[in-house]
Amino acid sequence: MMRPIAVCAALAAAATSSAGCAENGDEVLLILQNQFPGEGCEISGEEDTLVQDDGTLDLIGRSGYLFTPLVKNTAPGETGTEAQRRVFITGARVDIRFADVTLFSEAELQQYQDAGLTRFEVPLAGSVSPNGGTLALSFNIIQAAFARVLSDKVTGDREALVLADVRVLGTLGGGDIESQKFTFAVNVCSGCLITSFGACTQFPAGVMPRTGNPCNPFQDSPVDCCTLADGATEVCPAPVGG
Repeated sequence: MMRPIAVCAALAAAATSSAGCAENGDEVLLILQNQFPGEGCEISGEEDTLVQDDGTLDLIGRSGYLFTPLVKNTAPGETGTEAQRRVFITGARVDIRFADVTLFSEAELQQYQDAGLTRFEVPLAGSVSPNGGTLALSFNIIQAAFARVLSDKVTGDREALVLADVRVLGTLGGGDIESQKFTFAVNVCSGCLITSFGACTQFPAGVMPRTGNPCNPFQDSPVDCCTLADGATEVCPAPVGG
């Protein structure tokens, strides 16, 4: 769901909530929100913008879910000390769990954790200035390989809620730091975002196809698709004019 920026309450019941939310703490590095990307997948580095407070991933697209968080450095930095109080981003740690605890067996969960599909780190690079500086990041919190695993479980009208616990990692003054835990919920489904119009040549004239999320057409927003002349290759989003 896309919404104007608002203060997010803590997850009261992780098994039922679908909002991105952060645990409060004394961390210098904070994950503030998940930015809604603009045209051309441009990610705003400003706080006062549209945010995506929960997500949807259509597994038919066989892609991962791209998370685009805004992080903030709350460390104070007086004139002449800004460089020492700058946070250098090194990566992110992601732990995935499920609202429906019956979706996978304990053995399956251990298998996917060992394979780095439900617990993994993503290397990142960047820096955030002190005194409230912000930086927009982007990385997958559901990998494409795990989306293919989920597609075997989530079929037909069934949906499942994936809860991703995310921490951004960095260094400050030569020491390692990490952000607070930020839990982001992604509803996964099969065919809930995609509409196929058949052959691209028959796409309705004068109709602008829906293009989905600017960074990934298979997440968060509806997308219109069509099939090329070979009858096997589906194009998402459908080209303007078919």
